[in-house]
Amino acid sequence: MVNLSFQIRAEGVRQQFDAVQPRIVEAVRRTMDEQHVAQQARIIDKLSGEVLQSHTGELVASVRLLNAVIDASGVEGGVEAGGGTAFYGKFLEDGSEPHIIAPVNAKALAFFPSGSEGAGIGSGPVAQALYQGTRGVNRSIKPGKGPAASGLGGVVVMFVHHPGTKATHFMAGTQDEMKDEEIAAYQEAINDALQPGG
Repeated sequence: MVNLSFQIRAEGVRQQFDAVQPRIVEAVRRTMDEQHVAQQARIIDKLSGEVLQSHTGELVASVRLLNAVIDASGVEGGVEAGGGTAFYGKFLEDGSEPHIIAPVNAKALAFFPSGSEGAGIGSGPVAQALYQGTRGVNRSIKPGKGPAASGLGGVVVMFVHHPGTKATHFMAGTQDEMKDEEIAAYQEAINDALQPGG
């Protein structure tokens, strides 16, 4: 019978690991920031006509880098988009089911299609798209009704049947597209940190 056994003195291994761990963590943090800058640029390209056409630039302007930070649980950072006036980013990312849009603080909704005299008064690409997308489908559209909208070429509706939004996955898709490159960058950074003097 042959028996091989190895004994590793844990204290020595622990000391070596403690010496290199800060270099590894910093390398991961730095690489994470570099990768997220690349992802941020890719997402902006997608929102600038590659996947979606920007009408106002609000969603593009909302794409921002969350710098990587080191804490007790590890390293965390990222890229985010949407929020504030670009709240609709989540609906473009994940899609939405068909739904009804109804007034909250009024009795009706008023839309001013592009080119109408009232265009620019509480209107925008979303309102115009809803108007265009529901023409002939939504029986509640009553062109020229209502005192505020009628003289300005507006359309008053009691509600809108929104057909829903197809998911574009401009964020998750970017992460998936860049996954292999990101893993390789982390591996290279860790390998470099493990080198003597790294």
